[in-house]
Amino acid sequence: MAYTFGFCPKTIAPPPTPIIPRSRFPAPSATATMVRRNLTLPAVEPPPPKGMSQKIYAIVAGVAKKHGVTVALIMGEARDKRVILARHEVWWRVWRTSGLSYPRMGAMFRRDHTTIMHGVKRYEQRMAAEDL
Repeated sequence: MAYTFGFCPKTIAPPPTPIIPRSRFPAPSATATMVRRNLTLPAVEPPPPKGMSQKIYAIVAGVAKKHGVTVALIMGEARDKRVILARHEVWWRVWRTSGLSYPRMGAMFRRDHTTIMHGVKRYEQRMAAEDL
């Protein structure tokens, strides 16, 4: 066995592959990009979510039409000011007309009940400020 300067070709490991850092967030889909740019989606509205009555869905659809957004945006995770204002109004109207508890509303809108409470409170503050 002949070694050259203590070097054994069989023990050479290939160079390590570079680690490419990945974003914690997935790449935005075409729909998400369209929502961010235009705040509109195709005219196809989703059916009422499970556990939502037609009466409550009518409130959501009416407020969506009033604010110029879609039901999908109100029910989704969009955080544009126009959508937030519409969402808070929906929560306030549903809370006032249906008498549902905050936890039940939170489950219906896929939010924590404290988020619903905050939205109702903000809408009431906004209404009080407009009355002055």
